[in-house]
Amino acid sequence: MGTRLLKYFIFISLFFLPNNFYGNIFAGEHALGSFNNPYPSATPQVMPDGWLIEVIKFNSNAWPVIKSENQFNDPPSSGKKMAMVTVRVVNDSTSTQPNLIKAKKFSMVGSKKELYGDGCGVIPNELDKSLFFGGEGTGNVCFEVGESETDFLLVYEHKYNDYIFLKIE
Repeated sequence: MGTRLLKYFIFISLFFLPNNFYGNIFAGEHALGSFNNPYPSATPQVMPDGWLIEVIKFNSNAWPVIKSENQFNDPPSSGKKMAMVTVRVVNDSTSTQPNLIKAKKFSMVGSKKELYGDGCGVIPNELDKSLFFGGEGTGNVCFEVGESETDFLLVYEHKYNDYIFLKIE
């Protein structure tokens, strides 16, 4: 009896859980801010967690800047390049406490649909802000991406496994 119940549970789990249960960020959603319908570039957008985020600048070949920031930074791996995005953030939440936003909350995805986490070594003005309501700042996030990648989107993880997509250009 126990084996039959286990098989039934596995069947139900595989076919009836929500699409994003396993973190499928490329589900066919068409809501504004989704992968298939990202927020437009250079337009401030309020995220569900109360941060207003705006893409300010995109550097698709940031290695020279990163190299000059710290002589010990490693160059991009073969077939890769470093892409850096400057963002403006504003704490638009209702919290009376300061909120923290860091580069680790961001990733990038391109035409090959590979999700790239942050990490280029020491970068200038890396995003790391603790702001009270109304406070704002700018910072950089950087990613080592495929050299032939195009059509980049900035990905903001506002809560665990829940992503918002913003056009970069």
